[in-house]
Amino acid sequence: MTARDVYNRSLALIHEHNSDGPYDTLDFQKAAPELINLLCTLLEELDLHIKGQKFHENALTPHTIQSLDDEVLLHPILCSAVLPLGLAFLFLTEENSSLAGIFFKLYESERESLRRRFLKGRRHKITNLY
Repeated sequence: MTARDVYNRSLALIHEHNSDGPYDTLDFQKAAPELINLLCTLLEELDLHIKGQKFHENALTPHTIQSLDDEVLLHPILCSAVLPLGLAFLFLTEENSSLAGIFFKLYESERESLRRRFLKGRRHKITNLY
């Protein structure tokens, strides 16, 4: 999924489909690549958890995007659900703090829901069946 797709989803969440809305989308568009990079860094551990991979010490630098046309390398579930919620929160932090709080709660709950959804089951020894 491209960064522009994530950006458009977050604008749709805050009902900002065109430039007639209450927010300055030009500022949002300028800040979007760096904010997406920040969120990708915060979500990297969850991405590895979902993909079933382990952290490698030689991969200390996260993948960054330069523009909205670059590809975001997180898991597609993270790109389509969690990342737009976090981006909408960051867009609205100074504009509308009450609405930003709602998006932050949605971001946190969706992130934790995904973490729980991809937990691996454990096997326990059965000592006495009857």
